[in-house]
Amino acid sequence: MFTSLTEEASKKLEGILFDLLTMVEAEAIFLCDRGGNIIASKSVSTYPHEDNIAALAAGSFFATLEIARLIGESEFQNVLHQGEHRSVFMERTSKDMLLLVVFSRDSNPGLVKLHTRLACQKLEEFDILVDQCGGQGVVSKSVTFEMDPQARPFKSNP
Repeated sequence: MFTSLTEEASKKLEGILFDLLTMVEAEAIFLCDRGGNIIASKSVSTYPHEDNIAALAAGSFFATLEIARLIGESEFQNVLHQGEHRSVFMERTSKDMLLLVVFSRDSNPGLVKLHTRLACQKLEEFDILVDQCGGQGVVSKSVTFEMDPQARPFKSNP
């Protein structure tokens, strides 16, 4: 597992998110992990509870995996929550990450879906850059991954 991104990888990630933000005229873009932790974001609007939005959206999205299973699907690739003034579109990336797009009614949901899918494909290419880091990358100002090598997640106490 890597501990940080190279400067090249960080710039590529920022570019992917910025392109998506401008192409779909979104208010905010969040790339988060399965637990809803924001890895990177771009926005033109301020959301004071970004962490809560990402965590709840991730919970909502990954809960749909069970719904998919119950109706005979292996998974749902994306989910749209459409509101009167703002909507949220979520799509899963190849590395079990979630790309979250917050957009207003001025944006076209079909274009949001199309360009988010294209961004996810670019993120798959981006995964190659991350894998090349191998933990030796330069810590980026905007995106930093950290892992505690001593941590023992989900260890039960006897």
